[in-house]
Amino acid sequence: MKSRREEPVRTPWDEEGAGDAPAFCVLWTTGPDTGLDGVFRMQALRRTPDGHGWESFDRTCDPFPNRAADTGAATARMAREFGVTARTLEARPPACEIIGELQAFIGPRSLVVDDGEAFDSWWRHLARASDAGPERVGLTEMASLLLPGRLAGRREGLVADLCPPQATAALPSDRAVGPEHLQAALRELIGRFLGQDPGTLALAAGGFHAAWWRLLATDADAARRLALALRLVEQTTAWSASASGELPLGAEL
Repeated sequence: MKSRREEPVRTPWDEEGAGDAPAFCVLWTTGPDTGLDGVFRMQALRRTPDGHGWESFDRTCDPFPNRAADTGAATARMAREFGVTARTLEARPPACEIIGELQAFIGPRSLVVDDGEAFDSWWRHLARASDAGPERVGLTEMASLLLPGRLAGRREGLVADLCPPQATAALPSDRAVGPEHLQAALRELIGRFLGQDPGTLALAAGGFHAAWWRLLATDADAARRLALALRLVEQTTAWSASASGELPLGAEL
């Protein structure tokens, strides 16, 4: 009797979308409260259609479009931490008018952001109520998953902590990072994870695989996000390499 052909083992890093290059996105905000604060800069980075380089999206927005006419658009915190002044924001449209351009730039790609929960809050605030937003994972979530501990608790300072020092030396603060810094930080984080001994990596892979299988039955959203995180680890050339050898910051993973 012929033996039945065995089905290939399903893994989260082989799920739909594996090999696609994600985009990287950073939002500059006046604070964390979507009811009181505002977005004043949207930045994103994606691979060019030919796969030989990278292209950027960068729009400045008015964070307080409903302010009184005699109220300055830029706060002291914006000037101190981001180098943004009232003149920078003159005649700029509100973020809700720019979010559609960002959506078009991202397209069907998955997304890497600095803080996933904060990004979700701002996306829901700015986009149409029916728009669930792009499939995304945050660097803070990646750090908690791959290297839990003090590093993962840094949140706002995490990108700057992981970036090459020379890449952030000229920034006014740790918060004034762009998507190229986010990409470099992710390369460093995953490089540290993959630099562990083979036994540790095998144990982690088994645990991640088991967790993903259980989440498929109990929390589909969490399963998709875990799969996206693991694809970034397994398919590093999709987002950390360039055919021309040119990367916004740092070296290939």
